[in-house]
Amino acid sequence: MASEILQGSNELLRLVTEMADIAVWEYDFDAGRMLRSDNHDQLYGLPWQDHWNVDTFLNATHPEDRARGHQFIQEAVTPGGPDNYAFDFRVIWSDGSIHWLWAKGRVVRRTETGQGVLVRGVLVDITPRKTAEASIHRLTQLYAALSQCNQAIVRCTSEEELFPQICRDAVRFGGMKMAWIGMIQKPELRIKPVASFGVGTEYLEAIEISADHSHASSQGPSGTAAREARPVWCQDFMNDPMMAHRRELGQKFGWGSMAALPLQHRQEVAGVIAFYAPDPHAFDEAARNLLMEMAMDISFALDHFALEKERENAMNALRSSEKQLRTIIDTEPECVKILDQDGRLLHMNAAGLAMMEVDSLEELQQYALTDFLIPEYLEPFKLLHDRVMEGETGFLEFEIMGKNGTRRWVETHAAPMPATTGEHLQLLGITRDISERKRSEERIQYLANFDALTGLPNRTQLDNHLNYVLSLAKRSSGSFAVLFLDLDRFKDVNDFYGHRLGDSLLVEMARRLRQVLREEDTVSRLGGDEFIMMFPDCDALGAAQVARKLLQVINQSCRIEQFDLTVSASIGIALYPSDGEDMDTLFKNADTAMYRSKKSGRNRFSFFTSEMQSQVARNLQLVNALYRAVENDELELHFQPKISLADGRLTGAEALLRWNHPELGSISPSEFIPVAEDCGLILPIGEWVLRTAVTRLLQWITSEHVPFPVSVNLSGVQFRHAGLTALLSQILDESGLPPEYLELELTESVVMNDPEGEIAMIESLHALGVQVSIDDFGTGYSSLSYLKRFKVQKLKIDQSFIRDINTDLEDRAIVSAIISMAKSLGLKTIAEGVETPEQFEFLVTHECDEVQGYYFSKPLPWADFENYLLQAKNF
Repeated sequence: MASEILQGSNELLRLVTEMADIAVWEYDFDAGRMLRSDNHDQLYGLPWQDHWNVDTFLNATHPEDRARGHQFIQEAVTPGGPDNYAFDFRVIWSDGSIHWLWAKGRVVRRTETGQGVLVRGVLVDITPRKTAEASIHRLTQLYAALSQCNQAIVRCTSEEELFPQICRDAVRFGGMKMAWIGMIQKPELRIKPVASFGVGTEYLEAIEISADHSHASSQGPSGTAAREARPVWCQDFMNDPMMAHRRELGQKFGWGSMAALPLQHRQEVAGVIAFYAPDPHAFDEAARNLLMEMAMDISFALDHFALEKERENAMNALRSSEKQLRTIIDTEPECVKILDQDGRLLHMNAAGLAMMEVDSLEELQQYALTDFLIPEYLEPFKLLHDRVMEGETGFLEFEIMGKNGTRRWVETHAAPMPATTGEHLQLLGITRDISERKRSEERIQYLANFDALTGLPNRTQLDNHLNYVLSLAKRSSGSFAVLFLDLDRFKDVNDFYGHRLGDSLLVEMARRLRQVLREEDTVSRLGGDEFIMMFPDCDALGAAQVARKLLQVINQSCRIEQFDLTVSASIGIALYPSDGEDMDTLFKNADTAMYRSKKSGRNRFSFFTSEMQSQVARNLQLVNALYRAVENDELELHFQPKISLADGRLTGAEALLRWNHPELGSISPSEFIPVAEDCGLILPIGEWVLRTAVTRLLQWITSEHVPFPVSVNLSGVQFRHAGLTALLSQILDESGLPPEYLELELTESVVMNDPEGEIAMIESLHALGVQVSIDDFGTGYSSLSYLKRFKVQKLKIDQSFIRDINTDLEDRAIVSAIISMAKSLGLKTIAEGVETPEQFEFLVTHECDEVQGYYFSKPLPWADFENYLLQAKNF
């Protein structure tokens, strides 16, 4: 019976333990093994083994609860320890799942010394209760964290402030171990990227480990949340294959769960919020809903902050733009003003205030803008304002007078502008000071009609006046005179005193000319020292009277600076209609007459004549022909022998230039040499003469004949040319001709033009070894003081004295005096133009050294001159 009762009790106990998930167990510490374990394998997740011991149990216990197991064992084997026990702990099944167990029992000590300890007890699976308690606790924490999140959203003013606050609250109130937020860099979202936030220094290392993963801190812990726009829940934190380094995090911070939720901004994923909780079951369905709600709240805040940021940026941009605009307007060098519909001034910048010569806008607003207008522009200004108020743009140039009396020309560009309030228009005006431009335009207009130096009308205004007078004269068969005036030797004034004093002289001459003219007369400066005048209703007699008066006032001495100057003028007169029926002809003929006055001795006037016109035409024809004379071999040298009166031997020859034109025939040097000097051809022609003369002489010398000197005439232009010495040196070097066989003849007027300068030039020629003689001696004025300083070897007596030497006592006396003077100065004399025996005998009697002329030979072409040389007794 007792056995049956015992068997029944055991069966009942087995049923109870199976149904209630209760394990009954007994462990012998002396034997170190399990004596009995009913349902024990089910609660520990391990199959029953007879060799179970303490280590078997401890190894299956959760690492965090093993310390509690060791304490229980220590207390059980300690004498005097507690007889009863009760505690809960966690075990880890072989599949990795965690279960909560409650242990309760008694410690049986067989002896008083504590030996023979036997532990009996029961184990109850309390996992459902613990899970429910943890869930309630987690939800409570999450509710607290959500509340704090909402408070943070209300309290914070930017995502930079909100994000770390949410992370801190998630750890502090939500039971999280880590929390961070990462933002995706999307330029189109216009959101400032925010770095991941960790809470507390103990979490920073974990965050850094997470950041080591590719884009983990900006795309979410799983690497998928932000990209796929969905939540990611990682309950198995350590073994999640999506992020290998989580195992490192799990080893450091323990088994746990991970959550990554996308943050939305305007229906775009802008970032991710991530949590790490120590509980592997932290994110159940209820917790997920709370976290999703938190993510939605943060997304809402993100939109709000972005809108506020955009609004703030827009306001800052507007304020910055207004500031820039205000700076531009205030520093604009042109006047910027705004007027209301009634013309009242609302604003004007500093440049405009300076134009009005006022200190402030308030001071200017005490006046009407029209108070500053020159009266004649008042009506156009009002019309401009009315047009702008009708919606048009406008432009106006006008004059103003500032408060201090300064007059300015200004131009205004005006346009309509909506008023800040109301429907009325305002006038926006940009005004610039154009006074300088107006002065320039006036100056240009003045220069277009007047000479800048003298203020006289220029050629343009003269032409206009002459056209008018010409049309009147044609209709009325009237007449008028055109006078061309040129100051004599004005170039010398400029060269000696300088151009500044020369300009002052021109201004004075212009003033004097105005004094002579009537109101209807016109005087104009053409340039340099040339003036042209027109006298309506004036015949030849009136023109002559005016010319005499002009010469008289010009000849009067004038004092300029510290100098007293006296100048003269040459005037040419042309009359309408006898000397021309158009302006160009009249100007040309008056100019021609003026040059006749120059050649006639200056300080006089000349009327134009038909002979002058013929001479001008002839000169023009010669100029055109001269340009082709050298190219066409039309020039030729003739040679005239020079004879010694002592023994009749040939002492040299003079090379004389001849021009035989195919159409014009033989042209005299006295006619074409001046033309060549005027047109600038004398230099190339003179060089041709020198080279040709040297070439002919070398031909004679190289033929083993007795050499003789050749003389060549130099014009004044050639003699004064700076390159003469270099040219002669080059010709002599290239030809190899000894310089003593080249003689240069200079006219007396040339060497006496500037004696000091000519002395220097003659000395440079003398240094080359070239002989120099003075031609046409006696026809000009020679100072004996200069003559003795000239390094010349010979004086040539002009043929005008030789021609009448047998009949004219004065010519005989002049020739005799020249020969005597030359001998006293150690110079030789040669007489040119000797044609009769009587002339020859006179010169022999008075001991002239050499002669040349038709009495011995006319100038001969080179071939004929060679024959002459061969027949000469000393050749």
